[in-house]
Amino acid sequence: MMHTLPIMIIFCMAATIVLSQEFVTFHKGVCGCEELNEKECEAESNWMQGRCNIEKGKCVTRKCENINNINLCIHLGCFAKNNKCYKTKSCSEQTEDECSSLFNRDCVYDSNLKKCLSFTQPSSDKSIPTCAERSVDECYVAREGLCNVKDGKCQELTTCEDVKLDFLCYKAYPACLMQPTISCDTFDKCDSELSSRCGPRKQKINGDQYLLCRQQEDGKCVNFDPSQENEETCYQKSELFYHWDGNSCVKCKGWQVSAQEITTFIFIVLILNHI
Repeated sequence: MMHTLPIMIIFCMAATIVLSQEFVTFHKGVCGCEELNEKECEAESNWMQGRCNIEKGKCVTRKCENINNINLCIHLGCFAKNNKCYKTKSCSEQTEDECSSLFNRDCVYDSNLKKCLSFTQPSSDKSIPTCAERSVDECYVAREGLCNVKDGKCQELTTCEDVKLDFLCYKAYPACLMQPTISCDTFDKCDSELSSRCGPRKQKINGDQYLLCRQQEDGKCVNFDPSQENEETCYQKSELFYHWDGNSCVKCKGWQVSAQEITTFIFIVLILNHI
C-alpha cells in the first residue's frame, strides 16, 4: 500500500499534463471569419491586414479576387500572378512556372515526373514515388512528404536529429529547429529551451497536428489552456484556433486552409507573440 500512493500521484500528474495540451489540425482548424464576434473580427483585420471584413454587421472572409494589393495578396496566403490576386492553388494545381517561382516556398517542381510537389503536405497520388523508391540523388520530397538520406538509402524524414542539411531542417520547421551549432533539433514542446519563439509546435515532420502554445507575461512559453483565457485573450493567444462564444473560450469549427496558408499563419503567429 505504501508503494501505491506515489504511483497514483505520478499517474495523476501525467494525466494533468496530457489534459492541458491542446492539439489542433492546421488545415481545418483555424477559425473562419464567419465564426468570429465583432471585436475578434476587427482585431483580425488589424493583425492579418484584411483576411476578415465586417459587412452589414457580420464578420466575413475577404475573397482573394477582391484584393488589389499584391503584397497583401501574398501576405494572406492567396496566389499572385501577373499583378492579380487569385484563390490559393495547391502545389499539384500549379504550372511549372508557378511552381518554380522564386516566392514559392512550399512547392518544388519535379522535372522527371513533370509534377509540382508539396514540401508540407503528403500526397495520395500513386504516381509520385515514396521516399524508399527515390534514388539518393533525388531524395528530397516524395509521396509521404520530406525525405532524407540515412544509412545510404532514401527514407521518410521522421527524426530532426537525422538531418544534415540546413535547407531540409528549415523545411521541417516547426517540427524541427536549426541551431547555431549547425544541428537540427526536435522542437515539439512549448517549454523547449531551444528558442524564445513561442508558436505552434508541429508534432510530426510529415503531419498536420500541432500543439498550441501561449507566451506568458514573464516571457515563458507554456501549453495553451482555454479555461484560463478571457474575452480579450482567447482568440489572439490561441493562435487563431479558439474564439470567445460569449461565455467561454471554445475551439472553432474551422476554415479550410491550404499548405501555403499554413506557412503564412505560422509566421504571423510568431510575429504576434513578439509584439
